[in-house]
Amino acid sequence: FKVDVRGPLGAGVARLATLDRAGDEELNPTLDYFSRADRGSYCLLDVELAAFPGPGEAVTADPSQIFSGEDRYRLSEEFLLKPTNERPSLSSLSARRVHRGVKAGQYPALLRRMSAANMITFLPLHPHVIENSVFGVWKEPGVSQRLIWGGDRSNLLFNPAASSVDLPSPDVLCSLKLPAGHRLHLAGCDISQYYNRLAAPSFLIPFLGLPRIRGASLGIKAEHEFVVPCLRCIPMGASFAVSLAQRVTLAIMRRAGLGKFLIMPGAAHGLRGGMGSQMPYIDDCNSIGTNASGVNSATSRMIEELGRAGLPIAPRKTQWAGNSNDRPSAALGLWWWPEGVLTPRPAMVRRLRRDTERVLRQGGARLDCMRSLTGAWVWCCLLRRGSLSILDSLFETSKRDLHKPGSFHFLSNTQRSELNTLLDVMPLLYADLRAPECPRVYASDASPRGGGVVYTDVPTLNLPRALRTLGETKVQAGWYTTLFLADINSPLSEVGRLRDTSTSARVSEPFSSLVTGWEFKIAISTAWRVRSQQINVLEMEAVKLAVRHMGRARTSQESRVHLLVDNTVVLGALGKGRSASRALNHLCRQVFAATASRGTILELHWIPSALNPADAPSRAHPRVRHAL
Repeated sequence: FKVDVRGPLGAGVARLATLDRAGDEELNPTLDYFSRADRGSYCLLDVELAAFPGPGEAVTADPSQIFSGEDRYRLSEEFLLKPTNERPSLSSLSARRVHRGVKAGQYPALLRRMSAANMITFLPLHPHVIENSVFGVWKEPGVSQRLIWGGDRSNLLFNPAASSVDLPSPDVLCSLKLPAGHRLHLAGCDISQYYNRLAAPSFLIPFLGLPRIRGASLGIKAEHEFVVPCLRCIPMGASFAVSLAQRVTLAIMRRAGLGKFLIMPGAAHGLRGGMGSQMPYIDDCNSIGTNASGVNSATSRMIEELGRAGLPIAPRKTQWAGNSNDRPSAALGLWWWPEGVLTPRPAMVRRLRRDTERVLRQGGARLDCMRSLTGAWVWCCLLRRGSLSILDSLFETSKRDLHKPGSFHFLSNTQRSELNTLLDVMPLLYADLRAPECPRVYASDASPRGGGVVYTDVPTLNLPRALRTLGETKVQAGWYTTLFLADINSPLSEVGRLRDTSTSARVSEPFSSLVTGWEFKIAISTAWRVRSQQINVLEMEAVKLAVRHMGRARTSQESRVHLLVDNTVVLGALGKGRSASRALNHLCRQVFAATASRGTILELHWIPSALNPADAPSRAHPRVRHAL
């Protein structure tokens, strides 16, 4: 094979043309991959290193037998595949090249091993049997490889709606609340060879093809010279694979009698004893709570139900909670400290710092390396979403030249500054689940003439009930919820996302009575020095004034402070952590700096403009002007 190595980070891009003379079925395949043996880097599959189930151990779980009710629709042809009139033509599909990323001469041996594991079936070559790529990534560098199905062709035929998924990302987990005086306990298990064990529906098998091979090289007698090996299991690489696997895990947890799933923004709640809360992350099944025996019991029930469904676990990856355990538990790329603090795993931090410093020294990196580096930083920044505002120019780079992943990108001065800033704020990227609730509730508003900030002190006895009422419009991860249904007394389970800004939004009567019954004090009422700015920018300036005032109060430090805002653009930007608008993103960065330096966690709530108590102070005309 021919190798051309170049690029930063000592990695390079190798373009390989592999000739499988043993099988005599040359397709002139090529594969771009990182030459370094690092976790997550692409590599040529080696039969001896490929991690597969044992003989006959694949396709042991049937999702159609696990699903019930509406979930069964997710396995239907109508849901997984696009309508016939929306599918691309066969000629456009065949124009996409097939990559056979297998070491020379090993493709027949690879297929024999997959066939023995019950992973594939052979179909005759036909226009409606779709061939796709195959390659590997290092599971353990130099030790084992994971087979990856590259479905560039078939993914164009799958329904995009089937790929939506909610996962317990760090921004969801860091909103958990650990009661005072309790310790954090975590237990969990990992499903062994998960994707290789999930059976694909029969109608889907022709769409899960691998590169063709001569039947004679495998001893297969068929009418056609070539046959197409098709997967019988749900492959990693299918656009809907993560969503379907997540649904299977949730269905099994429900069958085991487990509830309180932490999978999406808004679902987080205070931690308690008992069975704890469940964190299903594809093949990772974790239980978290304040009672060690409870989370261990939930894990035991989960393991039993997985065994009944034909999904055995990996024993060496199973962890149990202990009452006297002072060491952190590892789950979802985070360390869970018994004291109630979440931090990135030290190994990830060291690798991220090393790679960032290397890119800074070399003045740039390949675009695919830059995207990988940016993605790793995003994962850490989700522990404090406001830190995403630092990633401005780096995000723009990740969107450019997607068809040239191997091209070298030179860092601009702005990108150098962003990477250095990320290195500086790394110690602040943690989440403290023990943070108490601040008894002071703020509200901010802005008008073209000025800004206003007000606050009220809620009695400690009334605080829990008041926060539950405010929670109906709690902002999470860039979107907000509110009761805007026809029935104003609709239960919170029917709360939906407000997508149409023209919809007349309303809140419940308890929410309205609560806010109007509070006596707010004016903290800031100021006229803007510059009146020509856009209203959304002025609203963010008002939030910045409120955050600065919070910093003067001792009760707001290292605690959760609740802020009422009526501007949905500002709520979306602060909930997301950043904004595509440079002006708003600059202010998001200042708000993050003011809150992170004091350990303040900003809890945002939407309030109708008519109820906003900061509306009048924002329209006053005081003589003293406050600088923006």
